[in-house]
Amino acid sequence: MSRAKDTVEDMDTGAAVNAQATTSLSTPLNTQRDSAALWQDCDLLYAKLQPLCLQLQQQHGVCVNLLLLAYWCDEHGLGLTPMQWQQLQLDVKAWEEVLLLPFRGLRQSSKCLLDTDEYQQMLALELMLERKSQRHILVLIKQTDGLVASDKQTALATNQDANQSMDPSANKSANKSQANLSHYLGLFGLAPQQFSQLAMP
Repeated sequence: MSRAKDTVEDMDTGAAVNAQATTSLSTPLNTQRDSAALWQDCDLLYAKLQPLCLQLQQQHGVCVNLLLLAYWCDEHGLGLTPMQWQQLQLDVKAWEEVLLLPFRGLRQSSKCLLDTDEYQQMLALELMLERKSQRHILVLIKQTDGLVASDKQTALATNQDANQSMDPSANKSANKSQANLSHYLGLFGLAPQQFSQLAMP
């Protein structure tokens, strides 16, 4: 997730943290205000998890927007089933490969050729593409059954084919409060328990 703001130095996918207080959601993602509140929360979360987010992005191809969404869902007792996370990852990757990922590569390779202002302009454009990716994620979620309460999520997950869900070894070690992180990171052969930064407060 590239976040550019003012003259923030390059962070490969640097962060522009929204300084506003987080907003409690009334009905999850049912209004534009709710959607904005979700990503405001994720901005603040990214500020705390930035090094880990970049590590997982660069080393494993994790989508930072989806990682933060999974964490947010676990915090709020909402989420998606393993199959929904798998499909969401595929759809978001296909969308980002068209424009966002090529532009990010161009920005990274051009850093030594650009002055500070030019480079900041590229970061700002990448941030705009990240926001479009976020909106695309919400559209994809609404096209499925949407986010459900964690108890319903667990029930749905148990009725799905295990071969279409996450890595079984990650599932066994997952606790309920990190179900979404387990589902998403399991797609990459990872588990939230491997990373102390992802521990729920």
